Amino acid sequence: PFLGNYNGQNYVISNLTTPLIKTGMGLFGVTGKAQGNAVTPVRLINIKLENVNIDGAADPKESYDQVGALVGEAIATDISNCHVLSGKVTGWGDVGGLVGRFKSSQPAETPYHITGCSSAAAVSGRIAGGLVGSFAFGEKRLVEKKAERQESHA
Repeated sequence: PFLGNYNGQNYVISNLTTPLIKTGMGLFGVTGKAQGNAVTPVRLINIKLENVNIDGAADPKESYDQVGALVGEAIATDISNCHVLSGKVTGWGDVGGLVGRFKSSQPAETPYHITGCSSAAAVSGRIAGGLVGSFAFGEKRLVEKKAERQESHA
């Protein structure tokens, strides 16, 4: 995975394509790392992409997941002022115009955000979204939210 910070300084990256990778297709395949309480966060800012062609559906015999123009799978990653101006993003599961799968850190007390971002890419896949294909959060947060909902319905 990419572990660090990247500032694109608002330059435009044009005609981006990626090779077929089973998990994590995009300018950055996978960013960040979270194992137990050890988190290696990433920050991506001021990145612009145009005329992207991230084709995770190019091989009909295989399924490609976590496909996004900027990041395939973003773990413990802050993304700010990043834009996909045009193009297409395709895949099987977790397909997004900007990020395929956005995952918060394992200690869910530390949230990560996507702010001031947009995507005008055409997106298609079984699990897909215009900006983000899917969200996943630390196990503790899911348990706490579920407990809160159950209590409020009692």
